[in-house]
Amino acid sequence: MPDVLHALTSSIRAHPARGGARPLLVALDGRSGAGKSTLAAQLATHLPNCTVLEGDTFYGAPNLEVWVALSIETRTGCVIDWARQRPVLM
Repeated sequence: MPDVLHALTSSIRAHPARGGARPLLVALDGRSGAGKSTLAAQLATHLPNCTVLEGDTFYGAPNLEVWVALSIETRTGCVIDWARQRPVLM
């Protein structure tokens, strides 16, 4: 893992957007339990001024009981609380 972490941080630091006026967004995607949060935390320790936004923070259902009571169509529309997420990302 250290070699992969070093390669990722080197690639991120070398990206042309790092010197620009806009922030560089690095998104991590994968299945549940794949290690996205762990990798994000490790990257953050090696990248100064890095902010990690946890996707779970914007999960739309308040609790499991509410979630399982929703129809599939409703779940699809509210899995992410976009109204809460937008100001953080903008």
